[in-house]
Amino acid sequence: MNENEVTAKLKELFSDIFDIPQDKIQDDLSPDTIEKWDSFQHLLLISSIEETFNISLTADEVTEMVTFEKAKDFVIKNLSNRKGIEIY
Repeated sequence: MNENEVTAKLKELFSDIFDIPQDKIQDDLSPDTIEKWDSFQHLLLISSIEETFNISLTADEVTEMVTFEKAKDFVIKNLSNRKGIEIY
């Protein structure tokens, strides 16, 4: 899986959860820029990310995931740490 594939899959998740077009999703997308990003939607996002990528995010990652860019960084980091998964 490469970074572009991770980004594309995350854009799908963000689009579905926050009901926004994928082309509107930028790295700085955050609860400050999207009204629907509340605590419930955040938990739904975390759950969807963990299920989609088969990873477990730490409590710190869950708390710090406040932008699309942070979500991407944490997914890539978690995938890179798994044996047999290469991010290129």
